[in-house]
Amino acid sequence: MKTGLWILGLLVFFSISAVGFAALPKSSGNESGISSEASLNLSVSNLHQPDVHIGKTAADHKRTLVQQAFDRLPLYFIENQGQIDSEKVFYYVMGMDKTLYFTKEGISFSLRGQDQLWTVKLDFVGANPDVVPHGYNKQDALFSYFKGKPEDWKAGCASYSKVVYEDLWTSIDLVYSGTANELKYEFVVEPGANPSRIRLAYRGASDVTLDENGELVIKTPAEEFKDARPFAFQEIDGERTEVEIAYVIRKDAESKSLVYGFDIEEYDISVPLVLDPAILVYCGYIGGTEDDWSCDIAVDDTGAMYVTGDAWSGESRFPVIVGPDLIHV
Repeated sequence: MKTGLWILGLLVFFSISAVGFAALPKSSGNESGISSEASLNLSVSNLHQPDVHIGKTAADHKRTLVQQAFDRLPLYFIENQGQIDSEKVFYYVMGMDKTLYFTKEGISFSLRGQDQLWTVKLDFVGANPDVVPHGYNKQDALFSYFKGKPEDWKAGCASYSKVVYEDLWTSIDLVYSGTANELKYEFVVEPGANPSRIRLAYRGASDVTLDENGELVIKTPAEEFKDARPFAFQEIDGERTEVEIAYVIRKDAESKSLVYGFDIEEYDISVPLVLDPAILVYCGYIGGTEDDWSCDIAVDDTGAMYVTGDAWSGESRFPVIVGPDLIHV
């Protein structure tokens, strides 16, 4: 990856989880995780947990161990090896109320509201159409999908901690990353590149506005989510110098869609610029879009986590158009 001007941020607020119940690996080591979207019952033997009534102290200790294990987990960007029904999808992130699909054209958000499913697409306006996303920092966790006939099963699908669109605009990279507690995306702008080239548009949204805190608010009939306010600074002579930056929204004359980018005040183009928003997201790995039930959870001596239960979440299918999602109705 290149170095240069960094625009970090634009945090998307949502909950993340792997559909189904899984044995997830600790943050380092060689253990593998297993996830399934099919309706199934997973049972794990020899959990490191005595078969006795758990008192409050033991339960609290167990909960603490589980939370600590989750906090160490990275955000998994799962590679599509045929388990998703569209070749357009390169990677995806499963969520309790959202699923993100990473394609050449942009990011598709499959949203699940209380009474409605809705699809929004984040388009890369004026970007290089030949750029494809690539996964970086391959993780130990593997995801397996056992659906239909054995010859259709997809076992050992790889996962990564980053997805990168290199040179999405001239000398500008787009990087997605995160942990169990956050999802963010950042722009890496080479010296001499023009950050005003960065333009994005949400198709399928009811409205895109700025709130009083300078956050980007994306409204849909299913739900509302936000991109956090950006914060920019430079390290010059060992000191941090803040650079004023904010979102700017304009209506595209040709498409009539709302396009947003950044208004950046004057800065030293020979020194990297960092845009870093506040991060406040609750994420998890357990649960899908339907009624999934956890019966027990435990952490073994190596730090690996085990969950048993029933998963009834349906399979993920890539939404082709924006608006109401009729695929899962």
